[in-house]
Amino acid sequence: MSAARSAVDGGGTEPRVKLLSRETVLPASPTPGDPFFLSCLDIMWQDIHYNRRFLFYSRPCVPASLMTDKTVSAEDRCSGGDSQASRLLQHLKRSLSLCLVEYFCWCGRLARAADPPHRFYIDCNDAGVEFTEATVDMPLSLLARDGFQMKPFFTDLCPAPDHRGSCLFSSPLLTIQATIFEDGGLSLGVAASHVVVDGLSLWNFMASWGECSRGLQLSHAPVLDRKRLAVATPSIEKANQWRFCSGLNKQDQVDVQAEINRKVELPTEKCEGKDRSDLSSSITMEKKEADPSSLEEREQHVDGGTEKDRDANELDCSHSTSHVQHLTDIKPVNDLVQCVLVMSDSAIRRLKIEAGEGYTSLEVLCAHFWQRISIAKKAGPGECTYLLVPINYRDRIKQPLPATYFGNVIGYSVVVTIASKIREQPLGATTSRIHAQLLADKCGSIEPFMHWLETHDNCLTPLWLSSPMVHYNGVNVASSPWFPAYEVDFGWDKPAAVRAAKVSWI
Repeated sequence: MSAARSAVDGGGTEPRVKLLSRETVLPASPTPGDPFFLSCLDIMWQDIHYNRRFLFYSRPCVPASLMTDKTVSAEDRCSGGDSQASRLLQHLKRSLSLCLVEYFCWCGRLARAADPPHRFYIDCNDAGVEFTEATVDMPLSLLARDGFQMKPFFTDLCPAPDHRGSCLFSSPLLTIQATIFEDGGLSLGVAASHVVVDGLSLWNFMASWGECSRGLQLSHAPVLDRKRLAVATPSIEKANQWRFCSGLNKQDQVDVQAEINRKVELPTEKCEGKDRSDLSSSITMEKKEADPSSLEEREQHVDGGTEKDRDANELDCSHSTSHVQHLTDIKPVNDLVQCVLVMSDSAIRRLKIEAGEGYTSLEVLCAHFWQRISIAKKAGPGECTYLLVPINYRDRIKQPLPATYFGNVIGYSVVVTIASKIREQPLGATTSRIHAQLLADKCGSIEPFMHWLETHDNCLTPLWLSSPMVHYNGVNVASSPWFPAYEVDFGWDKPAAVRAAKVSWI
């Protein structure tokens, strides 16, 4: 106990998470076994890590009205542990089994068609989802006292399925870990394949699971028909209308060159002790890499607009661990540090006043953190940065989809500029950049992007690896303040906190 307390306070050993059991949860009744179609907006996530989230509940208990003979008899079969915890875990598994009848695609496994073009689909074989029971040697109240600030051991509270190589086709699409704390608190870790769901779909599922746990009918049944997003006749012509990102505008291209020129024109006295030829070669390299024409050429390369570009983009996109390894090498997950920053309403209001009228809270917060991160990164002259924000396209396609559509329907808005401008310009200028790009992308169509995916094996990884953006110090925005994460109620009130596990690039 003392070790756990000192760890939470900033020292000592980390709390120990002990895995007790792992089992497969199946749907409560048989489900359809037909191949489950995946849209291009699903398959594009084939190389990306599972979404990993965990929810903390302070005093979970199964309401007496939901006790069943099955729940009580299951308690006797549980090995060890407190009887209340045993009843709780059995109740969670039973309600999950009921919910999986409606969300049956979770219980399948990814597969590829035997015939060309070897498209991904879900084999609905009722293989089930994985459920792990665990304990941790500390009370949840210590985390609550600390505001549920991120801790290194949090990564052990959430499963991390392997999605690389052949494991992509054998790993469960959904894994759950229920961890009981010393004082009876509960952590519910969820790892969900991004091929199956986006953020909104995941939280809709979790809310439905909560309703099943409370003995209720689902208030909103999932819409499972993903053929509504099928591209009947993929077109190269339409695909070429899509751009990965708009890149630097003309003024930024001029300013990049100006910054590089200022770097080149170093006073001689500041070069003492350094060989002049070494300085010249290093400047030449910096100038070449940040030269606007070079940047523009590389941005056109990922645009898909010319025959040469299309040849470069039309790589073998069949699932390969080489893509995954390359991404891992670029941004190793162990270098990432997590921290929870809470912005009060008054702080957000002050930022909105500083930025000026006409901007949303999200736009202002993105601008604020982009500025702070850019200042901390201390990018050199001519170095670029980007902000990437996900966009929910459910209500922006030709035939709008309901919020309950279960699958991926997200695109991205990308703002690229010079790091020095984000550091030095007023908050309003950065917010204006974000607002303008978001407005343009939200008013645009996701259709060209879908045609691009369908004509490039629904794989984005080679395109990303060939983009100059992969080397920029950028900021990726994930999740959304509008997701119903804090509405997931299993019958013992809403979560005390919801957190994300450490996120790698893949």
